[in-house]
Amino acid sequence: MPGERQGSAEARALFEKAINTASVREWERFDSAYNRALSLVATSKKRPDLLELDAFIHNELSSIAQQRSPPHFLHSEIAQVTKWKLTRGKFRPLQKMVEGNAASAVTSATTRSLQAVQDGRWEDAFEALTQLRGVGVATASAVLAIVSPADCPFMADEVLEGTIHSRDYTMRAYTSMRTALLKKAKELPEGWTAERVGRAMWTCAMLSSFSVGVEEDDHEPADLASTTHITSPTAKAATAAAAAASGSRKRRQHVLPPDDPDAHDAHDVAPDDVGDAATVQKGTTKRRRINAH
Repeated sequence: MPGERQGSAEARALFEKAINTASVREWERFDSAYNRALSLVATSKKRPDLLELDAFIHNELSSIAQQRSPPHFLHSEIAQVTKWKLTRGKFRPLQKMVEGNAASAVTSATTRSLQAVQDGRWEDAFEALTQLRGVGVATASAVLAIVSPADCPFMADEVLEGTIHSRDYTMRAYTSMRTALLKKAKELPEGWTAERVGRAMWTCAMLSSFSVGVEEDDHEPADLASTTHITSPTAKAATAAAAAASGSRKRRQHVLPPDDPDAHDAHDVAPDDVGDAATVQKGTTKRRRINAH
């Protein structure tokens, strides 16, 4: 498909294979090679912090958010998820807009979103999150995949193109992608979720784009803490210690790469978000000057 991301054709070929003993082994090998693919991306972008950020988001953050009453994400955590999305995938000028949201707005939106997920209202969960500046469907899916990987898989470009042959950042496109991933997860053995299918497809795309093959001895699955639903007590128990430790640990700053020449490809951004973000930044500058005096 003209203009598609590197590796998307290979991810699509994997997705379209009939499920049998051989193809299941192939899916499992790609699933197990996720960290290898992530390392290749981190090295190519000179972003070694991507590995630590990915581990925190997928192994700790869900439990941290769920332990709050009511469950919600903090402003700093949504900013970290956005950094992960922009670093692992295509850069888009979203970070400042997301960080321009008021902390209270993030708390309110994520509280409503996580409650909707818990109630099985995944579309309402997206609606709540996309009220925040700079948060479109793709960014919202990055947040929701953390707490509800079975219902809300991440909208990666390569997965979009591999399932619906399009890169359209709308709820209609997301719904089609989600339906395809859910169907494939049901065809695969027990334990596969929509998010796990998407991660294996992304891994396939990345290894292909770097001309790296998947090894036959890749049999240990990637860390799948994120494949447990938001209400699962198993996930809470498994990550409780990490969550407690993370409360006192100082978060490292993850610096964004320089502006991408394709930064105009910001499909997540509503036209009025740019103006809103500029107003916030201008207001912040003004307050700082007043405080300085």
